Amino acid sequence: MDPVKPAVQRLTLWLLVTCIVLLAVSGFFYRNVEQFAASDRAIRHTHRVIVAITRAVSSLREAESVQRGYLVTGDASYLRPYAELIKDVARNWAELKVLTKDSSDQQQRIARLEPLLSEKLADIDLTIGVRRGQDFEAARRLMMNNYGKDVMDIIRAEVDGMLAEEERLMTLRNEAGERAHQVSIITILIFLASGLLLALISGRLIRHGQRLRDAAELARRRHHAQLDERIAQRTAQVRQLAGHLESVREEEKRAIARELHDDIGSSMTALSMMLEGHFRQNADNPGVVKNADKIRALLKEVTHSTRRIQAGLRPNTLDSLGLIEAIRELSGEFAQRTGIDCTLHLPGEEVVVPEALHVPLFRMLQEALNNVAKHARAVRVVVTLAMKDDHVALAIEDDGIGIARERADNAQTHGLLGMRERAAYLDGTAEISCRANGGTSVRIRLPAGGAGRHHVIAARFPDVG
Repeated sequence: MDPVKPAVQRLTLWLLVTCIVLLAVSGFFYRNVEQFAASDRAIRHTHRVIVAITRAVSSLREAESVQRGYLVTGDASYLRPYAELIKDVARNWAELKVLTKDSSDQQQRIARLEPLLSEKLADIDLTIGVRRGQDFEAARRLMMNNYGKDVMDIIRAEVDGMLAEEERLMTLRNEAGERAHQVSIITILIFLASGLLLALISGRLIRHGQRLRDAAELARRRHHAQLDERIAQRTAQVRQLAGHLESVREEEKRAIARELHDDIGSSMTALSMMLEGHFRQNADNPGVVKNADKIRALLKEVTHSTRRIQAGLRPNTLDSLGLIEAIRELSGEFAQRTGIDCTLHLPGEEVVVPEALHVPLFRMLQEALNNVAKHARAVRVVVTLAMKDDHVALAIEDDGIGIARERADNAQTHGLLGMRERAAYLDGTAEISCRANGGTSVRIRLPAGGAGRHHVIAARFPDVG
C-alpha cells in the first residue's frame, strides 16, 4: 500500500476545512465592515441634518436683521436681499423636511414649526409694510409688542429640540460606529490567529506528507535514475523561463511608465490648469466654490498617485531616445501642453553624459518643469545641461513669480525634497532659489564619479529610478 496516498487525503481534507474556516471568518469580517460603513453613512447624514438646521435658522435670523435695519433707518437698500432671504427660508426648511423624513419626531417638530414660520414671516412683512408707509411709530409699536420675539422664541425652542435630537442620534451612531470598529479589529485578530493556527497545523501535515514522500522517493530512486535526469532537465527549463519572465516584467514596467508619462501625467496637469481657470472665472458661483476644494483635493490625490507609480518605473524615453533626445521630447511636450516657451541649451553629440545619471537627471528635470507649470505663472523657461570638469550641471530657470524662501526650504514640499534627495544619493546637490530679476532657478550638480554609487543603489533596489 502506498503510504503517501492517505497522507495526501488527510492534507486535502484539512485544507478544505481551513478554507471553510477562513471563508466563514472573512464573511463575518465583511458583515462588520458593512455595518461600519452603514454607521458612517448615518453619522454623515446626521451631520448634514445639523448643518441644515443651522442654515435654516440662520436664514430666518438674517430676515429679522433686514427687518430691524429697515425699521431703524428707513433705507430701502436694506430690503434688496429680503426677497431672496424669504426664498432661502422656504428652501432651507423644505430641505430639512426631506433630510428628516426618516424621523417621525423631527417631522412632528417641523409640522409644528411650519405655522410658526408663517406667522414670523407675516409679522416681518407687516412691520416692513408699515415702515414703508413712513409710519415709524406704528412700525416701532409692532416691534415693541414682542409678538415676533415670542414667536421666534418658540421657534428657537423647537429648533433646540431638533438639535438635541440630532446630537442624541449622533452620539448613538458614534457609539455604534465605535462598536463596529472594535468588532472589526477583534475579527481581524481572530482571522490572523485562526490563519496562523491553521497554517501551523497545515505545515505539520505537509512536513509529515513530505517525509513520507521522501521515504518513498528514496526507495524508488534506485529504479528511477532516468527520472532524476528528467527532473534536472525540467528544473533548468524552469530557470530559463523565470529569466525570460523577468525580462518581460521589465519591459512591461517600461511600457507602463511610458503610458503614465505620455498620457496621464500631461492630462492631469492640463486638467488642473483648466479647472483653476474655471474656478477663477466662476468665483462668484456658490456651487463652483463649494466643489472647488474637493476637486483640487481629488486632482492632487490622482496626480500624487500617478507620480508615485511612475517614480518607481524607468522612463521609457531614455531607453529609446537617450538623455538628450528625451530632454528635447519632454520640453516639447511641456511647451505644447502649457503654452510656456521652453528654450534648451544642450551639449553636442561629442559630450557623453554617464548612463547611470540619465534617469536621475531626467526625473529632476521632469519635476522642475511640473513645478513651473503648476506654480510659476511663467512665460518662458530655459533648460541648460552641460558637462563641467568632473561633474554634470543641469539648470532650469523661469521668469515666473518666483518661490518664497520658506517654501524652497520646506521639508514638506515633496517635489523639491525629492530632487535634493535624488542628488544626494549621487553625492550631488540640488539648489532651489528665487532669481534676482524674478522667477525661480533650480541648479543641479551631479559628479560623474557618482555613477558608480548609483549603480550600487540600483543593483540593491531595482525599482529606484
